[in-house]
Amino acid sequence: MPFSFSIVKSYTGIILISLILVTLSFLDNIIGFSLLDSYEERSSLSVLIYLTVVFIVNIICQYVLVMLVLRISTSVIKLRPKTITILHFSMLGLITLNAIVFLSLVAEAFQTQTYESGVLTFIISCNLLGSIIMLGILTLKLLSWLRKNRNPSILLYSIAFAVSSLVLASAFVILLLELEGRPSSVSAEPNPWDRTSTRKLAISDFYRVISLVMFTIVWLATSLLLRSYAINYSKRIGKKKLWILVSLPLIYYFISSDFILNQFTPIIFSYPYLANLFVYAFGAAKQVGGVFFAISFIFMLRNATNRQLKISLALSAAGIMMLFSSIQIAILQLIPYPPFGLSTLLTISISSYLLLIGLYYSAKSISGDTELLQSLKKRIRDKSSAFLGGIGSAEWQLNVENTVQSIMNKSEESNRDFGSDLSAEDVKSYISQVIQEVEDYKRRAKDEGK
Repeated sequence: MPFSFSIVKSYTGIILISLILVTLSFLDNIIGFSLLDSYEERSSLSVLIYLTVVFIVNIICQYVLVMLVLRISTSVIKLRPKTITILHFSMLGLITLNAIVFLSLVAEAFQTQTYESGVLTFIISCNLLGSIIMLGILTLKLLSWLRKNRNPSILLYSIAFAVSSLVLASAFVILLLELEGRPSSVSAEPNPWDRTSTRKLAISDFYRVISLVMFTIVWLATSLLLRSYAINYSKRIGKKKLWILVSLPLIYYFISSDFILNQFTPIIFSYPYLANLFVYAFGAAKQVGGVFFAISFIFMLRNATNRQLKISLALSAAGIMMLFSSIQIAILQLIPYPPFGLSTLLTISISSYLLLIGLYYSAKSISGDTELLQSLKKRIRDKSSAFLGGIGSAEWQLNVENTVQSIMNKSEESNRDFGSDLSAEDVKSYISQVIQEVEDYKRRAKDEGK
């Protein structure tokens, strides 16, 4: 088997590829940020080549991830509902569109040292709208699970992804307003640090505040899961030590926010050589946060015994890691030449896709494995198990209800055709009894087997 397939067929490969994409977001946004200081750097051929290489590696990783999900869907997990299949191929189509548009922008930049802002608006709109829709679907799915199982972790993630949709919507509005009225051709000549090149938008403050809220909610959900993991699996980490460790990403994120860093602006202007030091030191907050949020899913993955569940959790970890690494518009808001920041933003759609698919497949894997579901229920003190058991049991209940409803609809048609005296309530009661008898039979068979 070729090396490429042998490494990426496992959950380890999924995590490694997502880490590569997170690293590329740092190279695109933070290193790229420092390459816009002068006209000579902005118009440099080597800088444009650097951006092109970062994007090509990015797009290859995205293709590998989607092809891997397609392979998993048809072999390991064996879930092939029509809507999910459409989602898979829509994602492939969007990645292909991203590749064509980005490479056309770069090709134009190589030839004319300009690119069209209208093309930039189009591709940003496609990806942000796609991501908002997928996060909206995920939020609705989590809420449907929450109605069946009132688990605190499900509640926190429901709120977090709902807020994430608002963050992306506000980012979308900001970028559209920044692009409005700009010259159709973007070149290296305008100084991106000129205050006339950006607008003072009221929605920008809303975006910053709601981004902090989103980060805090996901941090809380992750911290609770990690605390439970430490209690149940790692006795060496004390409570104080644990909270100190999990607080570091939150503190780092708050320090790196505009509310804090803007206080250092006078120092940067007084000592310009410190500018890049501040950028490199505090620019990785989104990447650090994304990796931290993925840790809880990675720990769940390590303790899972079901291979399908391991792969589903790896997809969830990759999705949440990449999502929070790709919500970055600071550099793109400047409408820079060359278009640094665009490569990172074009990762946002696949991150939402992986998160949606990963959590959906996790719930399906658990709901279809009653033995796994029962083992998770027995370990209810473990919040990570409670979270997985919660979405799994909720999905199982929804499946049963859909089956019952389908049988009831057919029964009602049969009643009309044959004049049966059975009511819908009679049918529902009978089905409930059958389900209970099946569960009792399985339990007795398992006890006898022991």
